[in-house]
Amino acid sequence: MAADYRADDYAWIRELLDYPRSLDERLRFFEDTASIVTPSDPIERVIFQDRAKMAIRKIAQNRGHILMVGRPGTGKSMLAEMFKEVLDRSVGDILRPQEVIVAFPGKDRNHVRVAYEDPATLDRVMASLRAALETAQNSSEEFSLAPEIRSVRRLGWGLAAAAVLAGGAGLFFPPFFLAAGLAGMGAIFLRMQESTHRAQEKIQRESGPGMRNDVKYLHDLMPEVLHDPRQERELMARVSEPSARNMKGGFRHDPYQSGNLHTPCHKRAYLGAHATAPIIYVDELKTLVKMGYMAELLEIMQNKRYILEGGKNGGSGAADRSENPLRADNIIVACCNHDTLSYLQQEGDGAFLSRIEDKGEVIDMESAVPETPETIRQAAQYVKQEIVNLGREFRRNWGTVISREGHESVRRRSEHIFGKRLPPDFRLQEREFSRSAVMEIIKELRCRAADGKLSGILRPINGIVRSAEFEAILENSPRVEPAHVRKALEEHLSLEGSLSREIGEHKKYLKKYITSMTDSIG
Repeated sequence: MAADYRADDYAWIRELLDYPRSLDERLRFFEDTASIVTPSDPIERVIFQDRAKMAIRKIAQNRGHILMVGRPGTGKSMLAEMFKEVLDRSVGDILRPQEVIVAFPGKDRNHVRVAYEDPATLDRVMASLRAALETAQNSSEEFSLAPEIRSVRRLGWGLAAAAVLAGGAGLFFPPFFLAAGLAGMGAIFLRMQESTHRAQEKIQRESGPGMRNDVKYLHDLMPEVLHDPRQERELMARVSEPSARNMKGGFRHDPYQSGNLHTPCHKRAYLGAHATAPIIYVDELKTLVKMGYMAELLEIMQNKRYILEGGKNGGSGAADRSENPLRADNIIVACCNHDTLSYLQQEGDGAFLSRIEDKGEVIDMESAVPETPETIRQAAQYVKQEIVNLGREFRRNWGTVISREGHESVRRRSEHIFGKRLPPDFRLQEREFSRSAVMEIIKELRCRAADGKLSGILRPINGIVRSAEFEAILENSPRVEPAHVRKALEEHLSLEGSLSREIGEHKKYLKKYITSMTDSIG
């Protein structure tokens, strides 16, 4: 029987038995996580991904594209956020757009012109245009009928003079009396008309100040600000649904297209992430493939510009487009799983991957790393970071209550949440992990991997750390101990683990059933 085992088997068993002691010796550099300092460098807060971190630093220096490939929970989103923070600290002032994007009316009603202007210059121009528009809208000359009144008055005096002359001539030639009567009647009528004009002039002047001119045609010619970098300071745009409308922009539908109520197309234009964000982050590249946007993205990555085009074919903006192109010099940060990567390698002979590798790199995320002193130190650092994050959440969610009502109010409210009495000295604040508790977390990481490695899929471990924190808080323990971690592990049995256990039990029962119902040979 002893010959069935080799020397390597005994060495492996001995290593397994000595593992708790050797792990404790490797963790001798701290007693609890209070002595662990989290790094100030954002990228160093991501653990177990040394190759990815080095690649990201090189890509950040070159401002290239990134495609991170790996299983969910390996830190792809966190690395993308850290990449953004590093660029923001180093070259954020250079990457951020400095010019305002403005749209003007084009050559016809379906075209717009796009311009990039200095913000200060544009503010002065827009202020002067608005002032001129307001002046044109409010300015109306004082209503006057003076020309009509003068002409009526001159004609009336002329008829009166003619009546006098005709009356004098009638003394010598009687028919002139008829002409004098007609001229007198005309003079009286024009005098009445003059009085009517003066009354109309007075009425219009009294009602005139409330009137405003219709200047819609001038308002439609005003330029429209599509993007002002002073109002949008975010360096990275997170696109969850990478369609043409979200990535490129377009033109909104105009419901009023007749009766002089239409809206010009440059006032219905809007921009997408390509024109406004220096960095575009696509959390799941599979959604981009499903939306059918890959071909347009490849063209924009190659040309670094694009034409703004209309939206849906059935909308009023379908025929609208820009006369000149928009700039689109973006850094693409994308994440995907290995199944999507295999599709990208086949689709278009890997055109997207070649675009990424042209100025960037395809990064394969580690799902498991060897257990070394460095990775053990990173695991302890990870636990400390989760403690810091939990404390930050406590202060954000309960800080107002603590400052106004004190910890006693938090205790009463927490009793309603947990449905049980809490200790009088209850404090809702994060607890540090003891060395033994950190050992339990590292053991769990090792159990989730194989061949003596530590699992790099940390998202399920986040919930375990937080549950252990709450167990210690509810017990009012000064630190998180191994018992709290073990209890959290029992509560956080993953769906995959429970399914695997059920499948294993069914296989065991099936094997017993087959053995009992059949005869086995050998």
